[in-house]
Amino acid sequence: MLRVTEKRTEHGTWLILEGRLTRPLVDEVKRCWRRLLTRGTGSVTVVDVREVSFIDESGKALLSQMHHAGARLVSSGVLMNSVVQEIKKRT
Repeated sequence: MLRVTEKRTEHGTWLILEGRLTRPLVDEVKRCWRRLLTRGTGSVTVVDVREVSFIDESGKALLSQMHHAGARLVSSGVLMNSVVQEIKKRT
């Protein structure tokens, strides 16, 4: 299960993810992300993964795409901090 929340602030748009980021749900997150980008909101400024409890390779690939497109990844906890650091090293 994954919860995806969009939060707009004066400084940009946040995409907040909570739960498990796995293959079937990655496609839904990708659709949400692309919809935000095409709505003329500019770009997703922050992708918040502090409440993601598990991530598979497809989830890591999506976060990498988002980071490469300019989104800032916000994480906490050993697992997600490690994933985010790995993604940042690749780009």
